[in-house]
Amino acid sequence: MLLAWWVVPITMFLFWGRYLPRHDRIGTTFHVTLLVISLTAALRLYQLAVATLRGDEREPFRWKGMLANRRGYQTAAFVVVVGMLFGVVSWGARWGVPSNAPILGVPLRLQRGEEERQWQWRGTGPTGPRTWVPRLMGVVGYSPFANLAGADVSQKTSAWSESHQDINGVTGAQLQGANLRYALASEVFLVGARLSGADLSGAVLIKARLFLASLRSANLSGANLIGADLSGADVRSADLHATLLMGANLCGADLDMVKLEGAALTHSDFRKARNLDLAGIKGAQDWKDAFYDDEALKTLGLPSDNNSRIAEQRTREKEPPPKQNAGQTLPKQTSPKQN
Repeated sequence: MLLAWWVVPITMFLFWGRYLPRHDRIGTTFHVTLLVISLTAALRLYQLAVATLRGDEREPFRWKGMLANRRGYQTAAFVVVVGMLFGVVSWGARWGVPSNAPILGVPLRLQRGEEERQWQWRGTGPTGPRTWVPRLMGVVGYSPFANLAGADVSQKTSAWSESHQDINGVTGAQLQGANLRYALASEVFLVGARLSGADLSGAVLIKARLFLASLRSANLSGANLIGADLSGADVRSADLHATLLMGANLCGADLDMVKLEGAALTHSDFRKARNLDLAGIKGAQDWKDAFYDDEALKTLGLPSDNNSRIAEQRTREKEPPPKQNAGQTLPKQTSPKQN
């Protein structure tokens, strides 16, 4: 009998929790409102049923008399406290920062992988107030951040072919203004997606497929775009501050007014990129180790064989180290003789 009163609140709680990773303010506010109403109704109906079974006399309900007695004030206080509690948790989930640090000595059941977090922090991570809600949720094995790893967010039609990769064979995802902060989206398929004004700060987009996507005015600060394909993308006015772009393909991308301060550009490919700020790119890390057009190489004062040198360096880094046979020992290094 007791369970019957709480079926609706429990259901609304599950809907609220499942919706949190979307980081949608209007939808989450709607869920919090319904959750508070259902919890209050369940509590009051249960109390009413108990009073009826006991045979207690009860007065008819009147809106004007809601705050005329102690029970009315208790109900109002309950609504305020529950609303504030779920409101604070919702805000922390939407604007929180991920961390693997234990909370009150309790380790997190849900850990962000090493390759996803090594770019952002060393060790277990930050422990400030904005990490409290994500860490509390991590204790029970749930994350408030979207997990799109390997997902086909842009829809492939029957005309799509991996060999030709024709943009006409894709229906680009409509994610303008979406809040995807700290999303785990390695190898996500976002070809031709509309991400104008989206917040992708801190997102893990390793080897993401974003070619011909619209990222105009998007926030990609601190994101991990290692090996991502941004060829032909519209990245105008986007914030790429402190972004990892090692090995990223930006061939043919429109980079007008893009902020690249502090970004890591090792082996990034800027050939045929449009509106690249060659003066501002010097504020990025390892800008000399990226690929550029011949004209850009001259303007930047880099040697004409710079691209060949970087290509050879990348090839060497990809080669596996020589295997050591079992029982084989490395030669001892001897110090030079002193005269």
